[in-house]
Amino acid sequence: MILKFNLKNHFEAALSILLLSLGYFILIALFKFDIGIIMIVSIAFSLFVLPGIYLHIEYWLINKNEKYIIEQDSVTQIKNDIKEAYYLNDIKKVVVYGSATLFKPWPHLSAMEQYHFARVFLKNGEALTITCLLTPRVDKSLEILKGVAFKKKKGLFNSALLFNQKV
Repeated sequence: MILKFNLKNHFEAALSILLLSLGYFILIALFKFDIGIIMIVSIAFSLFVLPGIYLHIEYWLINKNEKYIIEQDSVTQIKNDIKEAYYLNDIKKVVVYGSATLFKPWPHLSAMEQYHFARVFLKNGEALTITCLLTPRVDKSLEILKGVAFKKKKGLFNSALLFNQKV
């Protein structure tokens, strides 16, 4: 399975951002641009949409020059046209960071809930970061790795920079 940037992945990740922004604009227009509604919508936009925009930019910066090939026995990273393969005996574990609504079929209430990433921890101390901009469901893409410890961590704001620990 090849994981790489494409328009479909970006659109699926940003769909909540687009829908919420459109909904907020329609709400403001329905109330004829009333200043009170604009203030309320601005607060809601700051809480529910801006964090999603931040995560989209962060994830893009992390994976912008990368592509991954996931097979049952290996993860191959292609970064700036340099290929590096990591086999099962090189991989310590995989941790997927996502919202609770990602792992259960619940509706997303904010844009940031769609954003998730996985960290593939290697035995040499390094870690690979694979974000949802490379594939709509990172957890499903990495589950084909056989014999690797796989853990899911739930969080609301899944910033790869905040969860930048080594294991």
